Amino acid sequence: MKRLLASFGGLAAAIAIAALPAPQMSTQSPSGSQGGGVAAATATPTLIPAVGAPRATMIPTPLPAFPPAPVIQPGSVTPAFTREQALAYARDPGSGAKSISQIDAKLTTIGQFFRAQGQPETVSGLDPSTLIWIVSISGDFQMPIGHGLREPWGALVVDATTGKALGSLGDSKAPAWVTALPDLGR
Repeated sequence: MKRLLASFGGLAAAIAIAALPAPQMSTQSPSGSQGGGVAAATATPTLIPAVGAPRATMIPTPLPAFPPAPVIQPGSVTPAFTREQALAYARDPGSGAKSISQIDAKLTTIGQFFRAQGQPETVSGLDPSTLIWIVSISGDFQMPIGHGLREPWGALVVDATTGKALGSLGDSKAPAWVTALPDLGR
């Protein structure tokens, strides 16, 4: 039996797969006789399932258990990596911004970020209360993650504690869910 681990957008599921034996074939002629000869050449094949054949079994891997995320009020937190640092990081040419006509940074949590997209807040495996900066850039943005695609709008997702880039987004314009995210830093 083989055991495979598949990851889909951060969700993992372990799947146990067993090699199924080939089904047995029986041929029966229209006259009811079995075997070879002319009757076998016109026989209709019938599949006989193998007795005791193992079946593929899904073994779910639970998402990490985190305590309920605390409700954070706007302006009640001060991240270690500041708004000014997040904006400076995004302005760096290596971040993906080729030209900037407008730039803004919103402080939110990773849980709110995924919930706004209609995904479970624990999909990333990070604590949903982890503070992040969403640095939104209008102009010319080449996503550093995503095969170098260029878009008129992009965003960097930056850990507000460490300053480490967690990902990037790109589109023709800012999605409504990004605009609707609350800014916990104001």
